[in-house]
Amino acid sequence: MSLRERSAWICLISIFIVFVPYFIYVLHVFERNGAISPPSPEGRIRVPTFSVTSQYVLFCFVDAEAVRYLTQVICYRREARV
Repeated sequence: MSLRERSAWICLISIFIVFVPYFIYVLHVFERNGAISPPSPEGRIRVPTFSVTSQYVLFCFVDAEAVRYLTQVICYRREARV
């Protein structure tokens, strides 16, 4: 295993170690506060939309980084086989 592949694995694993528990916690907090439930019949939303949107954007960035490192690992594995 090359140094670049090891580095990509370490980054990928550390992303999962840090952000999976974080997003599980955030999801539980939003469910408990009713942020994910549908709006009330009057059309009011109970939790500011900004907090849900910002967490979704953060999730997209983290997901993009994880996919990038996973792609690097796959490419380094293919190079090692050749």
